[in-house]
Amino acid sequence: MDRQAPFIDVPHMFQNVGDGTFFHSGQLAVQACVAAGVNITYKLLYNEVVAMTGAQDAEGALTVAKLTHKLTAEGVKQIIICADEPHRHDKRALAKGTVLWHRDRLDEAQKRLRDVKGVTVLIYDQHCAATPADSASVARCPPATPGC
Repeated sequence: MDRQAPFIDVPHMFQNVGDGTFFHSGQLAVQACVAAGVNITYKLLYNEVVAMTGAQDAEGALTVAKLTHKLTAEGVKQIIICADEPHRHDKRALAKGTVLWHRDRLDEAQKRLRDVKGVTVLIYDQHCAATPADSASVARCPPATPGC
């Protein structure tokens, strides 16, 4: 029996979370959903900044590859990474079973994960659109920047 059934009438939910929030406290929600047997896909925007509070670095952040291993070890059933630059990722460094696609396949990824029982994660890897190309620049992504 689906444990969320008494509260909602949909078989699978989606929840958006940024990487800053995820590494601060959202990872606990993922762990709780795994423990409770919830059918949910966490859509994790991985952009390496906490945009809602001024674009600080995401404290305690892991690389995408390390994140896939953490999530797999915690019981996440399927992970798909959609990236604007998939070639930046070493597929051999990802957790076994992790799928890496270009972001153009986002809709397909969501449909695929919707059909998986349990907790799944879609990592949407895209740097903040307002982040300067010069990594030495102090300015990151201004607060409330569209696209972040």
